[in-house]
Amino acid sequence: MAPSTTVMEVRNSASQAAENLRATFSRLTIGSGNLRLLVQLPESDTYQDFVSVQLLEFYNILTMIYEVVSYDCTKESCPEMTAGSQHRYLWRDNDKYPQPTSMPAPDYIYMLFAYVKQQIERFPTDANESWPSDFDSIVKTCFRRLFRVFAHLYTKHYETMEHCHIEQSVNSTLKHFLFFVKEYNLINESEFRPIANLCNDLLQRDTIN
Repeated sequence: MAPSTTVMEVRNSASQAAENLRATFSRLTIGSGNLRLLVQLPESDTYQDFVSVQLLEFYNILTMIYEVVSYDCTKESCPEMTAGSQHRYLWRDNDKYPQPTSMPAPDYIYMLFAYVKQQIERFPTDANESWPSDFDSIVKTCFRRLFRVFAHLYTKHYETMEHCHIEQSVNSTLKHFLFFVKEYNLINESEFRPIANLCNDLLQRDTIN
């Protein structure tokens, strides 16, 4: 029996999203070169400038990665936001969900991306504007939450990433992400536990081949 048109359209969309990801990834500095050097603060940048730009780049590439596999991440397949059997993430914010709330992974990730985007939009775009007084807290929360998307993808959707031929790009992105957050102490070590072995393996080398 031939796949339904809807299924074919979904798979074609995922294939196009994967192609777009690979094309975009080839133009980015994320995941390329000597990562220990790439994550160091450039002399011409302030800490806030550099970290905010890197946050934006990681946000952009991770939303593209998720777009590729989103057809396999549904409320039915992922009724909770998990990273393996031992780690479940609850959503909390200062608006609609003041208490930690369980929700399907696609809803959690949608809320997460919206939160990060909202925080990035708070950052100044003019030299005369001031950075938020809680900048450090903002970026730490953003990077911690973005890592949870990586953890979910690797524990729940790795075969889908392989099927879409994006696993190398995702590995490169995660490796750069890890070098960066460790350089600036943006994420507590405990957050890495769901995919700790993978993280340790990726950090063994300074470069991506």
